[in-house]
Amino acid sequence: MRQPAALLALGATLALIVVFCLGGGTAPATTSYSPMEGKTIASNAPPAPPPPQASPTPPPPAPKPVVVKRRSSPAKRRQARAQPLPVPPPSVPAVSTQAVAPAAAPPPAPEKPSLTYDAIADKYENDPSVYSMDRAVRVGDLTLRLKGLECLAEAFVLKVEVGNDSSADFYVKTFVVQSGAKSLVSRYFFRILVESQRAREGYVVFQKPQNGAAVKIKIEEEGGKGRAVSAAIPYPF
Repeated sequence: MRQPAALLALGATLALIVVFCLGGGTAPATTSYSPMEGKTIASNAPPAPPPPQASPTPPPPAPKPVVVKRRSSPAKRRQARAQPLPVPPPSVPAVSTQAVAPAAAPPPAPEKPSLTYDAIADKYENDPSVYSMDRAVRVGDLTLRLKGLECLAEAFVLKVEVGNDSSADFYVKTFVVQSGAKSLVSRYFFRILVESQRAREGYVVFQKPQNGAAVKIKIEEEGGKGRAVSAAIPYPF
Protein backbone atom coordinates (compact mmCIF):
# COMPACT_ATOMS: atom_id res chain seq x y z
CA MET A 1 0.00 0.00 0.00
CA ARG A 2 3.08 2.29 -0.25
CA GLN A 3 2.32 3.45 -3.87
CA PRO A 4 -0.96 5.23 -3.05
CA ALA A 5 0.71 7.12 -0.21
CA ALA A 6 3.46 8.34 -2.55
CA LEU A 7 0.93 9.50 -5.10
CA LEU A 8 -0.98 11.41 -2.41
CA ALA A 9 2.17 13.15 -1.26
CA LEU A 10 3.03 14.12 -4.90
CA GLY A 11 -0.50 15.46 -5.48
CA ALA A 12 -0.33 17.56 -2.29
CA THR A 13 2.95 19.03 -3.43
CA LEU A 14 1.58 19.96 -6.88
CA ALA A 15 -1.49 21.52 -5.24
CA LEU A 16 0.70 23.74 -3.07
CA ILE A 17 2.69 24.86 -6.14
CA VAL A 18 -0.51 25.77 -8.00
CA VAL A 19 -1.91 27.65 -5.00
CA PHE A 20 1.35 29.56 -4.59
CA CYS A 21 1.46 30.60 -8.25
CA LEU A 22 -2.23 31.54 -8.54
CA GLY A 23 -2.87 32.91 -5.05
CA GLY A 24 0.14 35.30 -4.94
CA GLY A 25 2.21 33.12 -2.75
CA THR A 26 1.06 34.76 0.49
CA ALA A 27 0.89 31.58 2.49
CA PRO A 28 4.04 30.79 4.37
CA ALA A 29 6.14 28.16 2.82
CA THR A 30 5.96 24.85 4.69
CA THR A 31 7.78 21.67 4.24
CA SER A 32 5.95 18.40 4.60
CA TYR A 33 7.57 15.11 4.94
CA SER A 34 5.94 11.97 3.81
CA PRO A 35 7.41 8.59 3.93
CA MET A 36 8.37 7.50 0.39
CA GLU A 37 10.63 4.60 0.36
CA GLY A 38 12.71 6.14 3.12
CA LYS A 39 13.29 9.62 1.19
CA THR A 40 12.08 13.14 1.93
CA ILE A 41 10.71 15.48 -0.91
CA ALA A 42 11.02 19.27 -0.31
CA SER A 43 8.09 21.35 -1.55
CA ASN A 44 9.82 24.81 -1.30
CA ALA A 45 10.57 25.09 -5.11
CA PRO A 46 10.63 28.52 -6.93
CA PRO A 47 7.89 29.26 -9.44
CA ALA A 48 8.60 28.55 -13.12
CA PRO A 49 9.42 31.63 -15.23
CA PRO A 50 6.80 32.74 -17.80
CA PRO A 51 7.37 31.63 -21.37
CA PRO A 52 9.14 34.23 -23.58
CA GLN A 53 6.94 36.26 -25.83
CA ALA A 54 7.60 36.09 -29.54
CA SER A 55 8.81 39.39 -31.11
CA PRO A 56 6.50 40.86 -33.77
CA THR A 57 7.51 40.07 -37.33
CA PRO A 58 8.49 43.26 -39.31
CA PRO A 59 6.43 43.97 -42.41
CA PRO A 60 8.04 43.08 -45.72
CA PRO A 61 9.70 46.00 -47.65
CA ALA A 62 7.65 47.76 -50.28
CA PRO A 63 8.54 46.72 -53.82
CA LYS A 64 10.63 49.24 -55.85
CA PRO A 65 8.86 50.87 -58.76
CA VAL A 66 9.96 49.59 -62.09
CA VAL A 67 11.25 52.39 -64.36
CA VAL A 68 10.86 51.74 -68.04
CA LYS A 69 13.40 53.68 -70.17
CA ARG A 70 12.01 54.86 -73.43
CA ARG A 71 14.27 55.58 -76.35
CA SER A 72 13.98 59.08 -77.71
CA SER A 73 12.95 59.56 -81.26
CA PRO A 74 15.61 60.08 -83.99
CA ALA A 75 14.44 63.69 -84.43
CA LYS A 76 15.03 64.48 -80.75
CA ARG A 77 18.43 62.82 -80.85
CA ARG A 78 19.46 64.88 -83.88
CA GLN A 79 18.20 68.04 -82.16
CA ALA A 80 20.23 67.21 -79.04
CA ARG A 81 23.37 66.69 -81.13
CA ALA A 82 22.78 69.92 -83.04
CA GLN A 83 22.67 72.07 -79.91
CA PRO A 84 26.00 73.90 -79.36
CA LEU A 85 28.00 73.18 -76.28
CA PRO A 86 27.89 75.84 -73.59
CA VAL A 87 30.80 78.29 -73.84
CA PRO A 88 32.35 79.21 -70.52
CA PRO A 89 32.41 82.94 -69.84
CA PRO A 90 35.75 84.64 -70.42
CA SER A 91 37.87 84.89 -67.35
CA VAL A 92 38.29 88.38 -66.02
CA PRO A 93 41.79 89.14 -64.76
CA ALA A 94 41.95 90.03 -61.14
CA VAL A 95 42.39 93.72 -60.55
CA SER A 96 44.43 94.71 -57.58
CA THR A 97 42.73 97.21 -55.32
CA GLN A 98 46.00 98.42 -53.90
CA ALA A 99 47.02 101.89 -54.86
CA VAL A 100 49.83 101.94 -57.42
CA ALA A 101 52.30 104.73 -57.14
CA PRO A 102 52.68 106.65 -60.41
CA ALA A 103 55.91 106.04 -62.24
CA ALA A 104 58.51 108.69 -61.78
CA ALA A 105 58.74 111.03 -64.71
CA PRO A 106 62.01 110.70 -66.65
CA PRO A 107 64.45 113.54 -66.18
CA PRO A 108 64.21 116.20 -68.86
CA ALA A 109 66.64 115.78 -71.70
CA PRO A 110 69.46 118.29 -71.74
CA GLU A 111 68.69 121.19 -73.97
CA LYS A 112 70.76 121.14 -77.11
CA PRO A 113 72.65 124.32 -77.82
CA SER A 114 71.12 126.51 -80.46
CA LEU A 115 73.14 126.18 -83.66
CA THR A 116 73.06 129.74 -84.87
CA TYR A 117 75.88 131.99 -85.91
CA ASP A 118 75.47 134.28 -82.90
CA ALA A 119 75.29 131.36 -80.40
CA ILE A 120 78.38 129.64 -81.78
CA ALA A 121 80.31 132.91 -82.04
CA ASP A 122 79.42 133.90 -78.47
CA LYS A 123 80.52 130.54 -77.04
CA TYR A 124 83.72 130.47 -79.08
CA GLU A 125 84.79 133.98 -78.21
CA ASN A 126 84.21 133.36 -74.46
CA ASP A 127 85.94 129.99 -74.28
CA PRO A 128 89.45 130.36 -72.77
CA SER A 129 90.44 126.87 -73.96
CA VAL A 130 90.30 127.80 -77.66
CA TYR A 131 93.41 126.64 -79.51
CA SER A 132 94.75 129.71 -81.37
CA MET A 133 96.32 129.32 -84.80
CA ASP A 134 97.22 131.48 -87.79
CA ARG A 135 97.56 129.55 -91.01
CA ALA A 136 96.77 131.15 -94.36
CA VAL A 137 96.68 129.61 -97.86
CA ARG A 138 96.41 131.89 -100.92
CA VAL A 139 95.34 130.76 -104.39
CA GLY A 140 95.28 133.63 -106.92
CA ASP A 141 93.36 136.49 -105.36
CA LEU A 142 91.52 134.26 -102.84
CA THR A 143 92.87 133.62 -99.31
CA LEU A 144 91.70 131.01 -96.74
CA ARG A 145 92.91 131.68 -93.19
CA LEU A 146 92.49 129.38 -90.15
CA LYS A 147 92.30 131.40 -86.92
CA GLY A 148 91.44 129.00 -84.06
CA LEU A 149 89.92 125.67 -82.96
CA GLU A 150 87.48 124.98 -80.10
CA CYS A 151 87.09 121.44 -78.76
CA LEU A 152 83.56 120.49 -77.68
CA ALA A 153 82.23 117.23 -76.22
CA GLU A 154 81.23 115.77 -79.60
CA ALA A 155 82.64 118.13 -82.20
CA PHE A 156 85.20 120.77 -83.11
CA VAL A 157 84.53 124.38 -84.05
CA LEU A 158 86.98 125.93 -86.51
CA LYS A 159 87.08 129.71 -87.03
CA VAL A 160 87.94 130.65 -90.62
CA GLU A 161 88.39 133.84 -92.65
CA VAL A 162 88.03 134.22 -96.42
CA GLY A 163 89.66 137.20 -98.20
CA ASN A 164 88.65 138.26 -101.72
CA ASP A 165 91.20 140.50 -103.48
CA SER A 166 89.59 140.19 -106.90
CA SER A 167 87.41 142.73 -108.66
CA ALA A 168 84.40 140.39 -108.59
CA ASP A 169 82.33 139.04 -105.72
CA PHE A 170 82.99 135.55 -104.39
CA TYR A 171 80.08 133.24 -103.61
CA VAL A 172 80.69 130.40 -101.19
CA LYS A 173 79.39 127.01 -102.39
CA THR A 174 80.47 124.87 -99.44
CA PHE A 175 83.13 123.95 -96.90
CA VAL A 176 84.38 120.36 -96.89
CA VAL A 177 86.30 118.82 -93.94
CA GLN A 178 88.27 115.66 -94.75
CA SER A 179 90.20 113.12 -92.69
CA GLY A 180 92.38 111.45 -95.28
CA ALA A 181 90.02 110.45 -98.08
CA LYS A 182 86.95 110.44 -95.78
CA SER A 183 84.64 113.44 -95.54
CA LEU A 184 83.57 114.30 -91.99
CA VAL A 185 80.09 115.46 -91.12
CA SER A 186 80.22 119.23 -90.97
CA ARG A 187 78.11 122.37 -91.02
CA TYR A 188 79.30 125.88 -91.75
CA PHE A 189 78.03 129.21 -90.48
CA PHE A 190 79.30 131.69 -93.03
CA ARG A 191 77.93 134.34 -95.34
CA ILE A 192 77.64 133.05 -98.87
CA LEU A 193 78.92 136.34 -100.28
CA VAL A 194 82.41 137.77 -99.92
CA GLU A 195 82.44 141.11 -101.66
CA SER A 196 85.36 142.33 -103.77
CA GLN A 197 88.31 143.60 -101.74
CA ARG A 198 86.81 142.36 -98.47
CA ALA A 199 87.33 139.58 -95.89
CA ARG A 200 84.62 137.68 -94.00
CA GLU A 201 84.79 135.46 -90.89
CA GLY A 202 82.73 132.43 -90.02
CA TYR A 203 82.71 129.05 -88.23
CA VAL A 204 82.76 125.44 -89.39
CA VAL A 205 81.52 122.74 -86.98
CA PHE A 206 82.67 119.18 -87.78
CA GLN A 207 82.65 115.79 -86.10
CA LYS A 208 85.64 114.51 -84.17
CA PRO A 209 88.03 112.45 -86.29
CA GLN A 210 90.03 109.44 -85.18
CA ASN A 211 93.04 110.00 -82.97
CA GLY A 212 96.11 111.03 -84.90
CA ALA A 213 94.18 111.81 -88.10
CA ALA A 214 95.40 114.43 -90.57
CA VAL A 215 92.46 116.79 -91.16
CA LYS A 216 92.13 119.47 -93.83
CA ILE A 217 89.43 121.94 -94.89
CA LYS A 218 88.51 123.14 -98.36
CA ILE A 219 86.33 125.98 -99.59
CA GLU A 220 84.69 125.89 -103.02
CA GLU A 221 83.29 128.72 -105.13
CA GLU A 222 79.70 128.75 -106.43
CA GLY A 223 79.71 129.66 -110.14
CA GLY A 224 82.27 132.13 -111.41
CA LYS A 225 85.63 130.49 -112.03
CA GLY A 226 84.92 127.53 -109.68
CA ARG A 227 87.91 128.34 -107.53
CA ALA A 228 88.80 126.23 -104.48
CA VAL A 229 91.30 126.65 -101.66
CA SER A 230 92.40 123.86 -99.27
CA ALA A 231 94.40 124.07 -96.02
CA ALA A 232 95.60 121.51 -93.46
CA ILE A 233 94.41 122.16 -89.89
CA PRO A 234 97.50 122.44 -87.65
CA TYR A 235 96.16 120.59 -84.63
CA PRO A 236 97.22 117.24 -83.02
CA PHE A 237 93.92 115.33 -83.26
